[in-house]
Amino acid sequence: MRRSFKVGIVMCVALLALGSVASLALSQYDDKKKPAGGAGGAGGAMPSPEEMQAMMEMMGKVGPQHEQLKTHFVGEWNADVSAFWGPAPEKSTGMAKNEMMLGGRYVHGMFKGTAMGQPFEGAGITGYDNVKKKYFNAWVDSMSTGMMMSEGDYDSSSKSYTFSGETIGPDGKPCTMRQVIKVESNDKHVLSMYGPGMDGKEMKMMEIVYTRKK
Repeated sequence: MRRSFKVGIVMCVALLALGSVASLALSQYDDKKKPAGGAGGAGGAMPSPEEMQAMMEMMGKVGPQHEQLKTHFVGEWNADVSAFWGPAPEKSTGMAKNEMMLGGRYVHGMFKGTAMGQPFEGAGITGYDNVKKKYFNAWVDSMSTGMMMSEGDYDSSSKSYTFSGETIGPDGKPCTMRQVIKVESNDKHVLSMYGPGMDGKEMKMMEIVYTRKK
């Protein structure tokens, strides 16, 4: 049962988006900028070419949040991992490589390490959604066949990103995961991951200290 719980936690821990761009743009666009009676013709079925251009520029613009992600996370990193799903912390090491993709809009990351003594790989995409005004992370790994989606905010006073998301637990029911990334410097950040323990209460499941490779 303990091993089953461990496997379930690792699956739950899967970290670090993609809906319909057109429908999101139309639903989020500022109604005040639309002419009376609807944009772009009778009934407001479609925005005008000018409005569509403005929406696309707003949605796709690379801004300071994307530059911040680049500064904080792009590069090659050593990872010191502590997992807290047993009577004593399970220690392991890994490495991560993060690169910008699609014109500086997203951070694409690859992680390699071990989990419960077995080889482990994961991949994530982290970005900032100009429409939602939220940071987000999508994560897949070699110990599951699903994807973990989470979103959150950045607190400049504590230099921390906080993401929350939902995945499927070992009992087949949804469980909420939370991760906090504390940026100690441009060369070091600490990821703390939280999820439900055996008693159903939130517990700290994992901590990963990332230090930039020299």
